[in-house]
Amino acid sequence: MQTESRHLSARDEVPGLYQRAASPRRSRARAARRSRAESRPRESRQRAQLGFTLIELLAVLLIMSLVIGIALPNLSLRSERAVLSEAEKLAADLTFIRQRAVATGAKHRLVVDIEGAGWWIEVWPEEASAFAPPAPAPQGKDDVQMSPPASGVDEPRPLPGPFGRPHLLPEGVSIASVETPANGPVDAGRVEVVFEGDGSADPARFVLANEAGDVVRLQLSRLADEIRIDRGK
Repeated sequence: MQTESRHLSARDEVPGLYQRAASPRRSRARAARRSRAESRPRESRQRAQLGFTLIELLAVLLIMSLVIGIALPNLSLRSERAVLSEAEKLAADLTFIRQRAVATGAKHRLVVDIEGAGWWIEVWPEEASAFAPPAPAPQGKDDVQMSPPASGVDEPRPLPGPFGRPHLLPEGVSIASVETPANGPVDAGRVEVVFEGDGSADPARFVLANEAGDVVRLQLSRLADEIRIDRGK
């Protein structure tokens, strides 16, 4: 009884003795758990800094493929429309030349600059004299004009207004060739298509193209008012 009372008195005197004996092991376990918990956020941050995950890469590739699939057809359609639009403008100018030649009775011509990628309209000066009043006859020897005639009177001149100025094709669109019975297919230099005063002209074939390979062909008949337009590759 005395021994038991001594043990009890020792425990009573030092109540935290056994807890302190076990505390170093528990403290080491708590420290290990704390270090693992703190290391997890650092590892996740390091992974995020190293690069993308596989799912993120797949999502980016999917978005890029969708954008390319939508953009490429629109670009090709836009370039094809540009060629067709310029071909329609050329057809409208050819129709205008024919109608104006019939209305004025004067010769006109379309000048196509293949290398310069453009065209314009010229007219012979007979148009001015066709509607101008005749000059009075000389009354005597003193009224005779002694000055030489002006040079280049019979040469065609650019039509006044916007039709006489060169119409240049947009970037990416070019004149591939112009074919006439007199010259055959021509792919360089200048080609002239002459319209008589009655609106008739030699047949001609114009080929417009772009860098993507889209081709538009115009067929000018001798007397028909309609200009045929064909599209193809």
